Amino acid sequence: MELDGLRDANEEVIHKAERNKAFRDGYGALRCVAIDGWQPFASYDRHCPRCLTRKVKRKRGGQTEEVEQYYHSYVVAMLLGPVIDVVLGIEPVRNEEALRDIDPEHVGHEGELTAAKRLIDSLHKIYGGLIDAFVCDALYANGPMMTQLTNYGYGGFLVLKKEKDEPFKEALQLWEIEGRCESCDDAERKEQVDFWDVDNIETLDTYQGRVRAVRAVVTKPDQEKPTTWCFTIIGQRARQISRQTALRIIRSRWHIEDTGFHQWISYWHLGHVFRHGENPLQVILLIWTLAFNLLQLFIYRRLGRCRRPKDPTDTIRHIVEVMLREVALLPEPIPWSTLLLDTS
Repeated sequence: MELDGLRDANEEVIHKAERNKAFRDGYGALRCVAIDGWQPFASYDRHCPRCLTRKVKRKRGGQTEEVEQYYHSYVVAMLLGPVIDVVLGIEPVRNEEALRDIDPEHVGHEGELTAAKRLIDSLHKIYGGLIDAFVCDALYANGPMMTQLTNYGYGGFLVLKKEKDEPFKEALQLWEIEGRCESCDDAERKEQVDFWDVDNIETLDTYQGRVRAVRAVVTKPDQEKPTTWCFTIIGQRARQISRQTALRIIRSRWHIEDTGFHQWISYWHLGHVFRHGENPLQVILLIWTLAFNLLQLFIYRRLGRCRRPKDPTDTIRHIVEVMLREVALLPEPIPWSTLLLDTS
């Protein structure tokens, strides 16, 4: 199957849903997209010319040995929402052989960041202003990535982890000097949040814009230790939002893990290699993306179901169970079964 037709079908679903105002429930005035790397499967035996390879240690017969592992890696972009999440794009990480088709002198596989930059270019070309900001983990908190987002007019919410790297290093010093700026109670989540917030940081040599850095310490009665979120915000519009909304956005990045990767492997069985090869794998992922997005739109928009925040798969699984029960109650024979079985 050709990939372009499947991509066009997925893009038309998103554009049609946008025209029907399906994505009006965002975070404040921003529509945010999470980007993250995903490795759905790996094998020690099965492989194809486009597989990535790595050396891993495994135990066999009581001994540890280093063996070669074959895998495929992708970068996924998911449009986030309090109610509905849909996939905007999936970009494969290219291996050394694939890159040599472009550059004969190239050595080594490309990294997640390289594939992510290519995906952002594609998303900007296809969706443009539909996207307001990107939400990413600490891997993306670097000057070149911030520059790319700023050049396209996008904001960014980027997790901070390495205390010795800028802008986190500067933010830690400023938080210590200025102290806590706000403390509030969230009755809905039953938690207390303390904020440290500094703006106009300009310590990155590879990024010319200003950076806002926020630290949020979340305390819950049923937890022994509080949870700390440290993140940076770039982009003029994104830097102006409230601290509470910014925290909601950075927390929503876990939708790509829960609604996305966990659900796809556990319930959609995408950890199984149905047909191994570069084109077949991408075809299957694109067909699945189309089905997944349509299911999300059907349940949360057409049926108007509420999303259960603690486990977003519960709502979908419940609908599937109801549909299966209803199918079992259909009269025999099913009126349209003869049309499906007619191959003449």
